[in-house]
Amino acid sequence: MKNFTLLFTTLLATTFCWQANAQILNQAAAWPNVAWTLGGTFDAASLLSDPTTSSNFSYDDDAAGGGSTDILEAASPIIDLTAAASGGETWINVEYDYDYNLGGTFDLEWYDADALTWVVWEAIPDNSGSMSGWCASIAAPIVTSATLDISGFTASQLTGFQYRFRYDASSTWGWGMCTSSPTIVSSLPPSCLDPSAGTATNITSSSADLAWAENGTATVWDLEYGVAPYTPTGTPTMTGVANPYNYSGLAPGTTYEFYVRADCGGTNGVSAWAGPYSFTTYGDCASSGSYDYVSNSTMASSLQSFVANTPGDYITLNFSAGSTESCCDDWFIMDAADGTGNVIASGAGSIVGSYESTTGEISFYVDSDGSVNGTTFVYGLACSPPPSCATPSAGTVANITSSSADLAWTAGGTETIWDLEYGVAPYTPTGTPTMTGVANPYNYSGLAPGTTYEFYVRADCGGTNGVSAWAGPYSFTTYGDCASSGSYDYVSNSTMASSLQSFVANTPGDYITLNFSAGSTESCCDDWFIMDAADGTGNVIASGAGSIVGSYESTTGEISFYVDSDGSVNGTTFVYGLACSPPPSCTAPSSLTSSNVTGTSVDLGWTATGTETAWNIQYGPAGFTPGTGTIVAAGTNPYTLTGLTSNTAYDFWIQADCGADSSSYAGPSSFATPYACPAGAQCGTLTADISTDFDFTALPGASTCPGTLSVTIPAGDIVDSVTTFYDMTAASGAYMSEQRSWLYSPTVGAGEATLSPGVGGGGGTMSYNRTGISFANAATGTVDFELHAGRTWGGAGCDNAYNFVEPGWTVVVYHSLAPACSQPSSLNATNVTGTSVDLDWTATGTETAWNIQYGPAGFTPGTGTIVAA
Repeated sequence: MKNFTLLFTTLLATTFCWQANAQILNQAAAWPNVAWTLGGTFDAASLLSDPTTSSNFSYDDDAAGGGSTDILEAASPIIDLTAAASGGETWINVEYDYDYNLGGTFDLEWYDADALTWVVWEAIPDNSGSMSGWCASIAAPIVTSATLDISGFTASQLTGFQYRFRYDASSTWGWGMCTSSPTIVSSLPPSCLDPSAGTATNITSSSADLAWAENGTATVWDLEYGVAPYTPTGTPTMTGVANPYNYSGLAPGTTYEFYVRADCGGTNGVSAWAGPYSFTTYGDCASSGSYDYVSNSTMASSLQSFVANTPGDYITLNFSAGSTESCCDDWFIMDAADGTGNVIASGAGSIVGSYESTTGEISFYVDSDGSVNGTTFVYGLACSPPPSCATPSAGTVANITSSSADLAWTAGGTETIWDLEYGVAPYTPTGTPTMTGVANPYNYSGLAPGTTYEFYVRADCGGTNGVSAWAGPYSFTTYGDCASSGSYDYVSNSTMASSLQSFVANTPGDYITLNFSAGSTESCCDDWFIMDAADGTGNVIASGAGSIVGSYESTTGEISFYVDSDGSVNGTTFVYGLACSPPPSCTAPSSLTSSNVTGTSVDLGWTATGTETAWNIQYGPAGFTPGTGTIVAAGTNPYTLTGLTSNTAYDFWIQADCGADSSSYAGPSSFATPYACPAGAQCGTLTADISTDFDFTALPGASTCPGTLSVTIPAGDIVDSVTTFYDMTAASGAYMSEQRSWLYSPTVGAGEATLSPGVGGGGGTMSYNRTGISFANAATGTVDFELHAGRTWGGAGCDNAYNFVEPGWTVVVYHSLAPACSQPSSLNATNVTGTSVDLDWTATGTETAWNIQYGPAGFTPGTGTIVAA
């Protein structure tokens, strides 16, 4: 695959490029559209809007529940970008509206036909607090995507291009989303590319080096900057600067913002401004303050940032007072001044405490739900040089058996030996090492099976540097819980930390099953969770409130359960048993995909989870019962499935065939075939065009200004769909934005077939595609199409003073040609005796000879007796 560049520009610049340059590609998705496909693994009852049958794409993740797997992929048909690329329009954007509140990820993606994989185009940010009715909450303005630069695409990447919206809430219990029908356009890249990725380095208390990604051939740039929050004026503070630029004369402990644009010189001019990019000078040590957050705070609105006077010093944030609304507002303390980096601490309620950052930067912010404010945060700052012997971190455990484990950690400095203290959990450290002078990693042996241990580690830096502080505790559980059993009673204020019960298989890699024969929580308020890791993290196998009775399998060799309760009522005793087994020899595929969908075929793909090279595909109409579908053997991945019916929704399942064994079926995944030419017919197109100016004129006050264009269609042909392309301008620019137009077909032969109006406005090339049309032209062979234009502001209709000019209007009619030899109809049998029968039928053409095939009732066509008639 050739390289490509994904360019992020400001909304203003991107919008301008579209208006000025979007010419070759301007394609609306026109949902509902059966040419799109909806795939993934999700709760069908929670699908609010299917873009193949609705004008929106919407899913209620909250209704699906916390235990569901919610992955939805709405993919476009193939869009050939060759014409846009050949015409120099190598910037591609997608325009859409959306409303999205909480999910794992919500991405716009494009399909790489060389690598046969989907690539993230841009991550769509959460923009909503809606808990239902997402489609009704979609707000203007329309979102313009990041720019995809296709100038380096290969021929197959251009001809096989698709894009899709992918909602993945499999890792979280979210609310939901809605996306409106999108439009994809191409445009010419600007003559002067925007810079991007502004950074600030070598920060001191009075200066910083500003730098940026250049993205083009410019050698000088303009800057505008000031104390944050800085409102740009568009007039440079400095012009013709080099990259990087030293920004000096700054105040200590102050946040600044800067914007940068390229100066390409001559006729190429300047780029759009990129920014703001922010940084904070050093100088917050020994300062103090107070802060009140508001009820709808976010990181962007509430972030408070601090940096040490001396780069590299440790900085400590001490809170003596302050709290958030404990039910609903969370506070976060981070080790970076911009609110990113690592979480030092987080919580809800009191923030009182001391929090140290080892990066020389620290920040805090509040994420609140918009209801109640908390109390005032009162804080102070302190800084100190880093210790001479740095504390190790990130303790890990590997190679666990029923009697030993390898303990490891990340060194804090250049030390080469460490001290350890360890024991059975919960272990209370004494400060006296269990082992001294050990290497990293360390083999901890002589352990009991099925037991949880904790360990602490400190560095020994030797000589005057001494030892570091202790790091820990880090915990692990030895293998050995298979065939065990037990019971458990949780208390009414249980949390994961207080109620976690952990188990591991005797043999690493074995599947482990937790069987509950009794037990429940308070169904209204106490939730239980079963996880596929012994420490309570990992993936949720199952969760709920009320009865926990059932069997739950983990494929990781570890399993755990815990209760999160509200502090009121206890549940009933959990009674459980454990069982283990080797993993199956043949595992089911995953990540089912469908692409290159036509009216009669589709490419099905999947991710193999083993070494198998053969699979079984079972498919049928959407919603079919597994076991009743059509099964085909596949020896390739992807596999082209043929013989499908056009304009039909399908489900499919995939099973791995490992020879002596086969897996369970994975699925369902879905796709829908688009309209295709009817079987036995030939399909073609008819085009009519007005290439000269076409003035719509009418008396003043008329509601419309019609013009008529006729397209000749052979008698007997069937119209399948109609697409119109036209470029509307106005004789006077005063009413350019008030143009409205629509297309319809009044008389078709002796019958009547009216197309739904399509409304558009403004200038530029526009197209309207009317699919799902079917009418026969039985008489004259001429279909009339009328274009009506008018303005809706400043008076009804259009008048002689402001006639609309139509320089180019094309109508393309996709139709099925009448078959050369038509099938007879109305078959009948009369005058039946013991040895004879009179057969008759209705001829549908001019034919004068026929073939009759007959046989015993139920015979297979092709095996009967044939006679000429």
